[in-house]
Amino acid sequence: MHDDLNKVRREQLRWRLLLVLDSARPARVTESLLLGALQAAGFDVSAEGLRKHLDYLKDRSLCRSDRDGWGLTYLGIDVVEFTVDCKPGIGRPESVVNTTDRLRRERMRLRMLAVLDTSRPVSMSDNFLAEVLACASYAVTPSELRRQCDYLELRDLVQIQRGAEWLIEVTHYGTDLVEGNHEPFPGIAAPPK
Repeated sequence: MHDDLNKVRREQLRWRLLLVLDSARPARVTESLLLGALQAAGFDVSAEGLRKHLDYLKDRSLCRSDRDGWGLTYLGIDVVEFTVDCKPGIGRPESVVNTTDRLRRERMRLRMLAVLDTSRPVSMSDNFLAEVLACASYAVTPSELRRQCDYLELRDLVQIQRGAEWLIEVTHYGTDLVEGNHEPFPGIAAPPK
């Protein structure tokens, strides 16, 4: 019984880590901030224990680290958004995602790629992209747009020059997806045939 309880707590902590990393996107999160967030949520975890769970998630290709801190991979985002199955070891609850919201997000990502593809080889600013999306009935906040651009960059579908204004350019992989020359990815709507 005690081992079962520890297993559930471990898996819930890993799920919470993924949620915290997702809520910070596209920014990275330091280990000290992650530790504080988990402890504030009632998890009894040390810095060493946190590192162990982060390494576990990193080994599962769900998160990554760089000099700025920790962030999700595209697979980690797909797990949090319930677009792919979650392997054992992570306490993800049953799907609570609104299917309409998920489909809208997947269609918007494809629309973003299509818009960026039309401006190739010129980069497009995130502000201009938001205006174009709004004209296509995809009103999106600046922070949400950047979250979606970050996701597409993690999938190697766009390149981003980050600054006060982001400059976004579709890659050849993004063009292939828009043109139907590549199998669709989870988290992105399939292009019309």
